[in-house]
Amino acid sequence: MFESTPLVKRIFYLNVASFILTLILANLNISIFNLFALWSPESGNFYFWQLITHQFLHGGFFHIIFNMLALLSLGGHVEN
Repeated sequence: MFESTPLVKRIFYLNVASFILTLILANLNISIFNLFALWSPESGNFYFWQLITHQFLHGGFFHIIFNMLALLSLGGHVEN
């Protein structure tokens, strides 16, 4: 059903790990969204790394589930 390449698997694991880290830090009242979410350059909260890191943030359990299903379903085909 899922024909994933090694790169797609790495992206999958990075997404899941970042989601779990977000949950752990949220329980400690630490928000990583200010540093890693993508902000407008005019906002004063913009950092260059946000161009990459915002892709690994998810808004909730169902958000990451559906995104990872789409990644596993389509990622290998898109990469090829």
